[in-house]
Amino acid sequence: MKGLASGLFTLLVVGHLGGRPAAQVQTPASGLVAGSLVAADSGQPVRKATVTLTSTTTRSRLTAESDGDGRFVFDAVPPGEYTLLATRTGYVPMVFGARAPGASQGGTPVRVQSGARVENLRMSMPRAGVIAGTVTDEYGDSAYNVPVRALRYAYDNGHRVVRAAGSATTNDLGEYRIANLEPGEYLVTAVPRDTVAAAAARAESIRRMQAETAAAAAAGDREARAAVATLAQARREGRMSAPPEPVGYVPTYYPRAVLPSLASVVPVSLGGLVVGIDLRLDVARTGSVSGTIMNTDGRPMQGNLKLIHPALPVTPIGAWFTSSTPDGRFAFHGVVPGNYVLGGNNSPPGTIGGPPTAGGVFQMSGPVPVTVTDSGATQAEVRMEPVSAISGRVNFDSITAPFRREEFRLNFLPVTTPADWEMAIYRVVPAADGSFVIENVVAARYRVGVSGAPEGWVVDSAMVNGRETADTHLVVEPGRLYENAAISLTDQTSAVTGTVTNSRAEPVDQLTVILFPERPEFRVPQSRRIRVGRTGPDGRFAFRGLPAGNYRIAAVVDHEAGREFEAEFLDTLAQASVSLVLGAGETKTHDLRVR
Repeated sequence: MKGLASGLFTLLVVGHLGGRPAAQVQTPASGLVAGSLVAADSGQPVRKATVTLTSTTTRSRLTAESDGDGRFVFDAVPPGEYTLLATRTGYVPMVFGARAPGASQGGTPVRVQSGARVENLRMSMPRAGVIAGTVTDEYGDSAYNVPVRALRYAYDNGHRVVRAAGSATTNDLGEYRIANLEPGEYLVTAVPRDTVAAAAARAESIRRMQAETAAAAAAGDREARAAVATLAQARREGRMSAPPEPVGYVPTYYPRAVLPSLASVVPVSLGGLVVGIDLRLDVARTGSVSGTIMNTDGRPMQGNLKLIHPALPVTPIGAWFTSSTPDGRFAFHGVVPGNYVLGGNNSPPGTIGGPPTAGGVFQMSGPVPVTVTDSGATQAEVRMEPVSAISGRVNFDSITAPFRREEFRLNFLPVTTPADWEMAIYRVVPAADGSFVIENVVAARYRVGVSGAPEGWVVDSAMVNGRETADTHLVVEPGRLYENAAISLTDQTSAVTGTVTNSRAEPVDQLTVILFPERPEFRVPQSRRIRVGRTGPDGRFAFRGLPAGNYRIAAVVDHEAGREFEAEFLDTLAQASVSLVLGAGETKTHDLRVR
């Protein structure tokens, strides 16, 4: 949403010559913004809420607190356009003018003119939801001091994920209560502090410290030698703690599952109180995954590893991380039996995405499927994949507008899933003739884009190895050379504008409009043909910079951000959408009517 200019401005006043100033600088008068907050269910004032007024242009913020009558006042507001957000414990955050609760929702901007008073803004705040229940141990007794987490389902690039939404700790009766929850679907998990994995991690840390001490002693360190001697004496006397047993507590998911893929969804409505979400801790026999991580020529190396549960590979419930020892050995302990995927990279331990050395090359492994049982350790081998290279030419001949060639960048942006490692964007400045080479590219899916081009110019075509990738993805395989890539740009983009009205021909404000391609193969994450927008107070929407082609368009009331890239969602939406054809460089008006 574009805002009006705000802040100070200069007013030029022409005067007479001969000693009088030719210009005067005037400061615009501050305005006032005031309103009140009430509870949506009772109409009673919402007191001690934090109200934030944020400039849509400078992002500067003003804050106030609602008083005993629920009123708030900002009495020194520079002219401009603002968003107004109210938050308070026990209520869902509310943006002024938004159709739905939530801090990320779009609302109606508050426009403040010089010296103006914008008053009587009324915001109705809905109550937040609550999930409550009890946690018992394997005997049915109350489990005290157990952390319980509520994880809200959301979407990331079309993939269903969970995000931490709230937590609580059980009391002496095993009771917990997680408040301040937005409406949605949740996964509830109890994670005892003394899980098998936690005990194994502590033991592994001690083993590593002992190994480091032994290495220092072998190198002649006097203090390390003394420590090794003390450890040897303790071992002879039986004072060393035994390795942890592979049997014990594991994280439990409602109602009584040890794998997140088997958990039940807990729906929470607006202001809903969901009780009886009881969990019982399970004692399970676990397994482990151990092995060696190696470089491309098969030599052990130090790096990072990730074990994921592919049904829900989202930290902190479906992904586990560790680093290998200098000789490449790694281990995951306390793993619930099941099917997993293992992967690694050669970043320094504890980091993600960086090269192993100053002159090194970042590398990753391919996915390694592993099956974990409760009968011992599953052995696995993780090997880095060779990197690839992409070369070709950007055709600048068609660009007629002036621009700074040294600021132009050709970008290959990774399109990742929740199970993937974090990855960097590959950027290159083409040579004077448009040629480019990008080396050390990790195998993955990429979207081709540009930055620094003249305004209005976008990628028209991206042919790589004879395949058009501008509307799909460039799939880079390990150890391959992608030559003769041809990237062309255009300013002949298309646009669609329109108005959404209801059955009474009235404009509908704050409604989500989704534009997506007719062809299912183009419905991929980060597609340039998939757009999401909101209608303004006049019901209008606009999508610009589109390639020509066949589209579908629909208006929806509730939309979860990121779901527009989910193929199943778009397939369903297609049934309630209308078709739209855009020619090259065409701007078309397309109005929508909703019931």
